[in-house]
Amino acid sequence: MEALLGIFIVALLASTLLPTYLFANRQVSYGRRMDEATQIAASALEEWRTRGFDQLPDPADGNSSVSMPIANLGELPNPTGTITFTLVDEKLQPIADPDADRVLGTATVTWKDAGSSMKKVTITTLYSAN
Repeated sequence: MEALLGIFIVALLASTLLPTYLFANRQVSYGRRMDEATQIAASALEEWRTRGFDQLPDPADGNSSVSMPIANLGELPNPTGTITFTLVDEKLQPIADPDADRVLGTATVTWKDAGSSMKKVTITTLYSAN
């Protein structure tokens, strides 16, 4: 009888701890991926900052923005990454003025783990000619 009670208690503990472990493991994995995606987006924006304002890509005539892919996406599963450079005025509103002295840079990194929905990190920074 005691053996049967012992087996029941072990089974009860396992049935409560296993889902908790799986959930915690999934959350830790998500946190790692989120951190990696954030580092990739921030590094891509900073790389353009170090090149200087004059080296930022110019939008085509009549457009206020241009997008470029992020080359190094680390080890994220099924990743995509883009940086969008948008000419903006002093109120950060998009303008199609090629002489604008402010550019809003937006880096977006997405990834998809097996069996989950698409995840996304977006970081924005302002580049200024002054």
